[in-house]
Amino acid sequence: MANLEIGVQTIGNAPSDLMESRVRQMEEWGFDHFWPADERFFREVYATLTLCALNTQTMKMGPCLTDPFTRHPALTAMAIATLDEISDGRSFLALGAGMSGFDALGMAPSRRAKSMREATIVIRQLLSGEKVTFHGRTLHLDEVVLDFQPTGHNLPIFIGSNSPLGLQAAGEVSDGSITSGMASKATVEYVKGLVAQGATKSGRNPELLKTTVLLKTSVSRDSTAAKNAVRVGVLQSLLNFPDFASVGGVELPKKLRTRIDEMGYTNDHKQLAMLAPDLPTECVDAFALAGNPEEVAEQLKELHDLGVDAVIVSPFSPSGQDPWRTIELIATEVLPQISTK
Repeated sequence: MANLEIGVQTIGNAPSDLMESRVRQMEEWGFDHFWPADERFFREVYATLTLCALNTQTMKMGPCLTDPFTRHPALTAMAIATLDEISDGRSFLALGAGMSGFDALGMAPSRRAKSMREATIVIRQLLSGEKVTFHGRTLHLDEVVLDFQPTGHNLPIFIGSNSPLGLQAAGEVSDGSITSGMASKATVEYVKGLVAQGATKSGRNPELLKTTVLLKTSVSRDSTAAKNAVRVGVLQSLLNFPDFASVGGVELPKKLRTRIDEMGYTNDHKQLAMLAPDLPTECVDAFALAGNPEEVAEQLKELHDLGVDAVIVSPFSPSGQDPWRTIELIATEVLPQISTK
């Protein structure tokens, strides 16, 4: 079995000079991937990725996630092909349905799984240097071709989703799935099963598709403090996918489930913090990567044994601490426990 790959997600809230030093440090520490989020309205993701490409030698990189609504898939193909050229073939692409900024931009996306599926097909054709004419349910192109020779015809394209239709689309057309909050045996089996359905439908071998999980992550020598640090993040994930709790074998308290249903998606951490104490600890364990270094290392080993190929850590830290501290502890106290490189 190949080694478990570990990547880091950021949201573009660090100044560029600080980000430059941090990507160098991440590579030196041995992280495999860098996944800046294409999140409204933070620093531009492809500018950040270019900065990473120019300041690293081996670490792979790509947006996590970019959507086919705020960015036309043909323009995404153009951007990722350029990044792959700059990074000397170290790029990948992760498409998602998107969440932030739609209301502010006056957008109301629909047919999200279909949009990700069609975008994946078109982007792959463009990266192969083809002239593309495509008329689908969500996407239309007429004789579009990149006006330079792309180098990334084998560039991996992943679909990030927690929805059944999105995961099936990942199995049908992509190189693998990325799922948020998949930290238990039940959720891993659920996701892999849906991806396999999509792969079988398209005559593909699901064993060849990569399984990646994006996890709210906190590491501290105080295990309780680490778990408390991700409660708000886990709640925010459940606002998007409230049924995912039952998938993970966790029953939310009725009052909390009602509040989640009423609230809908929000970035208001004050509102979320008010609900955090009501979130069961078993929910934190099922949907996040949190604890002391030994606990986190053991959880990563268990995920790898379940067939997870890569973990993307989205760092949180106990109150008052820089989330970068979590990245440092993973590098210095967790990775040595799991690495066989």
